[in-house]
Amino acid sequence: MARAQVCRFYDDGTSGAALRRPIKRLPEFQTSAGLFYSAKSRRPSTSPHLLHLPRSAVLQIAFVLAALLLFFLAHSPRAVRSVAAESARINGAHVLDRLGLSALARPSNLSPTVRVNVPSNAVKEGVSLAAVCMGRHDTLKKTVPAWLAVKDVDEVILVDWSSHPPLEPVVRAIEGGEKVKIIRVEGEPSWVLSRAYNLALNATSYSHVIRTDCDYQVGPHFVTAHRQLMQQTHSSAVGDTAADGSTDPTHDGQHYYAGNYNLARNENEVHLNGAVFIRRKHFLDIGGYDERIQTYGWDDEDLYNRLGGAGLKKMNISYDHVSHVKHDNSGRAQSGVKFAAVEIDLNSLLLEKLKPWSNDLHMATNYDDSASASSNKVVVRAAAKPKALKDLVTPEEYNEAWAVALGRRLHDSYKVPWDIIASLDIQPKEMLLRRMMMRTENREKLKRAELDAAGRQNEMVDVDALPIPRVLVCHCMHGLGNRLRALGSCMSFAKESSRELIVVWEPDSHIEAKFSHMFSDKFVVLEKMPVQWPFAEVEKWDSVWTEFKFHNYMEMEGQGAVKGEIIKDLPNKHMYYKGAYIMEVENTALTNWDKDNEHLRSLTPIDAVNTLVRELEDKGLGSDNVIGLHVRNRTLSKDIKNVNFIQEYGDEATKTMDMWRHKSGVHNFMKQMDKLIKEKPSVKFFVATDTFEVIEQLEKIYGTQRILSIKRSCDERDGECVKYALADLYSLSKCKTLYGSNWSSFTEAAERLGGTKAMLAGQDFGV
Repeated sequence: MARAQVCRFYDDGTSGAALRRPIKRLPEFQTSAGLFYSAKSRRPSTSPHLLHLPRSAVLQIAFVLAALLLFFLAHSPRAVRSVAAESARINGAHVLDRLGLSALARPSNLSPTVRVNVPSNAVKEGVSLAAVCMGRHDTLKKTVPAWLAVKDVDEVILVDWSSHPPLEPVVRAIEGGEKVKIIRVEGEPSWVLSRAYNLALNATSYSHVIRTDCDYQVGPHFVTAHRQLMQQTHSSAVGDTAADGSTDPTHDGQHYYAGNYNLARNENEVHLNGAVFIRRKHFLDIGGYDERIQTYGWDDEDLYNRLGGAGLKKMNISYDHVSHVKHDNSGRAQSGVKFAAVEIDLNSLLLEKLKPWSNDLHMATNYDDSASASSNKVVVRAAAKPKALKDLVTPEEYNEAWAVALGRRLHDSYKVPWDIIASLDIQPKEMLLRRMMMRTENREKLKRAELDAAGRQNEMVDVDALPIPRVLVCHCMHGLGNRLRALGSCMSFAKESSRELIVVWEPDSHIEAKFSHMFSDKFVVLEKMPVQWPFAEVEKWDSVWTEFKFHNYMEMEGQGAVKGEIIKDLPNKHMYYKGAYIMEVENTALTNWDKDNEHLRSLTPIDAVNTLVRELEDKGLGSDNVIGLHVRNRTLSKDIKNVNFIQEYGDEATKTMDMWRHKSGVHNFMKQMDKLIKEKPSVKFFVATDTFEVIEQLEKIYGTQRILSIKRSCDERDGECVKYALADLYSLSKCKTLYGSNWSSFTEAAERLGGTKAMLAGQDFGV
């Protein structure tokens, strides 16, 4: 017999195409039964009669038996698909291998069933595409057709993560959608990327996996373009650049491809960071995603880090072959993410406290897949799942990590010094970061509009090139009226210069109350400035202090403090201002009397203060018949305890202040009150004073019906007394006629809040 090529034919039953593959060259070849034949002579046979049949008949019988076995497995009830049945299915595949059908040449629908966990010995050479969605029904109408069109992809796995309504009707309505293998997960109220993708990749049955988001369109030549991973060679149309910028790809398939947002050519490509093309074995060997990460952030980075630890090199996916479908945020599965970058840092910090994730099956989610099943769909529900990171650490450890994560963003992205960050509680940290992010977002929108107007719609907004938002740290000094004056000026300056305001309100001898004891406004407030004037060499340990311009009007502190120094708006600098006065500026659009007062009137006193004021309004406060009096009765010698006025104000200022205090005593006010009563006998007086005995004195002389006041038994500067002082201030601001004390910031504050010009003791009366 001449040497010849023996061939067999296989009809795939779908397309009708015949595959012609060689089995073995003569003179010697192996049958499916494992026996050898010679072309020249055959060995005497004592085997069963089947072996006496012609060779072609033996092969045909083997083929039919294998086909029947596969048909039975594909259509049998799920309960029958036990480990033994699975072994039989694999053995049937081996028979086909012996018949000359290599894995890559097999029809893609050879195994149409979905299995939640595919054992490694059942995995075939080829490519799976795995996606996970929670919602995104409309997006799938665009991406599923693209997935089905990717050449050399042998199966498409879609995990429906408790979408409502289910995704199957949408997918099946797409041409070719019946080929998509769907795993429907029930009972998941929130999106968990780690668990969802681990489920998807465990269900794949081919050696290589394209991990794609629901809103990624994968190009038809994706596999070909990244063939290096398949071929285990250096040659590739793309991928010759690793994620670290090196140009030497890893040998023997010890690498994987992943998205790299640094390579984005437009704003839409920034979202492609999650695209991955990897060997299934490499993914599963490290346990896939860490399923303890159950909130937004760090899941991809943690995966890449552990892959790197296993010796795999990260290569850049070609953005020529994958794209992102634009959509608004309404369809996003991950909701409630306050600060994306902070969530990433948080999960990273929490993982540092735990044992590393691995392929230990006891750590991963266990699914019950008995709900229902069909040839290309299975419904599962988690029977047991790992605890989330937050539940694996103590509340103290979690809060500490969250505070550090917030601080990192404020420091690294917005150049806020760690001294200030560490002095803020978590809530003001969040407030400051949220406001800074909103300012960045607004600047990005303005730049986007500018590019669009210039016809540059495809140009990407370089967020890193945008000027970062700046802060104004306003250190308010001295008593209540002084602090409010400085605060109003800072509020104007911050708004007009597009800065975020940080208020330093330190309880001290001048005022022992915290800002929150008086106002309910949501300011970012420091109750202690952590670094003191003149901030000597602070930049040596935290370089972001070089981002500040400092101004100090409290000139008695020296070391460069200058009252009245002209303050300029430097857009590229944070600012620190310390003072009890208005900020002096060249550009009066930044701060002036009217703007400052408007801001002060926007402040919201605490409810207890408002209640005290309303009680007086019920007695006529605010009517033409009630005149407001601010009696600064104490001289400096009897005023604030533990304050050296000469040291704080200087000798000349102290002398001037004391002179006016002697002219604003109650005796001068009584002379004016007598005059006003003669002019209008029904007149009443609301009296605010720094000495509560004055109220008793006036009530004895003029009667309790004529004298209105806020009853208290203290006139010091602690938290409780300051509450009464603030109520006094707002009550004075309600009066349409006002008599006050000269050189008193308290009288000035009443003028600012109420808009009424006060007549001053020693100047306009009582001279």
